[in-house]
Amino acid sequence: MRKIAIYGKGGIGKSTVTSNLSAALAERGLTVMQVGCDPKADSTKNLMGGRRIPTVLECIRDKKDQVRLEDISFRGFKDIVCVESGGPTPGIGCAGRGIITSFEKLEELRAYDIFQPDIVFYDVLGDVVCGGFAMPIRDGYAEHVVIVTSGEMMALFAADNIAQAVHNFGKLVFGYSALNMVTMGLSQNIGFGRTPSKCDYEKAYALLERFGIAHLAEHSCNILSGGELQMVLIARALIKEPKILIMDEPESNLDMRNQLVVLNTIDRLNEENLSIVINTHYPDHALRCAKKTLIIGHREHLFGDTPQVITQENIRWFFEIESDIVQASSGERILQGIIPLDIVRKSAAG
Repeated sequence: MRKIAIYGKGGIGKSTVTSNLSAALAERGLTVMQVGCDPKADSTKNLMGGRRIPTVLECIRDKKDQVRLEDISFRGFKDIVCVESGGPTPGIGCAGRGIITSFEKLEELRAYDIFQPDIVFYDVLGDVVCGGFAMPIRDGYAEHVVIVTSGEMMALFAADNIAQAVHNFGKLVFGYSALNMVTMGLSQNIGFGRTPSKCDYEKAYALLERFGIAHLAEHSCNILSGGELQMVLIARALIKEPKILIMDEPESNLDMRNQLVVLNTIDRLNEENLSIVINTHYPDHALRCAKKTLIIGHREHLFGDTPQVITQENIRWFFEIESDIVQASSGERILQGIIPLDIVRKSAAG
């Protein structure tokens, strides 16, 4: 299931855009659900042939705890499931809170499990991105955000506010479970609007088992340690069975233990004849993991076998650090590490 939030200033045409997207995808055979998140409750009007449907908040006010799914969801053009959140009585209550209440009710009634949509569109008013209106991106309901705007100043102002909200809540992509995060690596193979198959999930679970974190499969990525999250992201890259794996500073911002978790994983992948390119700021990590090393300086570079490239002389030249390279044994393996001793003074370096 692909969930997309479409934001824009009131009157900019976002509901028209959303309805047309829903109609086009439904005509392609996808099961589509459109949720209007605007107090005007007119998002699905075109899909319903001009008919206004009861909103979730109206039904809650009228029926209290007796609201059924059929009271708030209606079939429109091409069998599109239409829902309108609605808003509070004018002058009373918060429209943003209304969206939160609506989403909670849809979850309570298991709307997504029952309809099993391929695509869910949230049509959201973007003039104000408060807690309620930000809920589709804040609480992980939407995986993607589309901003509808124009060259008019207020439309651009609203778009900028929305973009800032997306940036602030960007980390919430990690609200997905570890298993779902791994299957995201197959998104291009699965195709737009499709959901992973049972085979895809089994493949993802097998990768988590391989890295010893299968017990975290249903855990939110938000609560994983840095090392565990890196393992999940490496699994996401490997699920497509690449011939070359490029890793950009995979050990950065990790504590010593989690750096070791990542480095050990790289070692295991290397033993399986997977080609790995790592960008790192730590030359001793290159000593541990790499057969070949490229050092890039301000005006020059050096490439070759790692023991010939990572030397005390080259560290002094490229990093302006006096160091000592030491050895230690780990089982049958001899490991090397770099101990920084002092900073080379500019005058001495010359």
